[in-house]
Amino acid sequence: MRKPNTETVMVHKAMSQRLRSIRELMGFTQQQVASELGITYQQYRKYESGQSAMPAPRLYLISKAFGVPIEMFYTDKDQQPFGSVPLDQI
Repeated sequence: MRKPNTETVMVHKAMSQRLRSIRELMGFTQQQVASELGITYQQYRKYESGQSAMPAPRLYLISKAFGVPIEMFYTDKDQQPFGSVPLDQI
């Protein structure tokens, strides 16, 4: 298995941070979000801490649970896309 490139790691870290920020802004606990998604608290915590990559379908469900567009997880605070990552390097 190839090691992820720096941009991929940066995007993953930024998404994890955004996930936590949005959850806190919405006033949800990690346990509440995990229950809404039908996953364990431990798994959700791993997504938020960046220990596990979140599958796209789960990210879609999280965006629906938070009532935010999925693009919020892929943009910086100025709504600009995170660094471009070539598909062959993901």
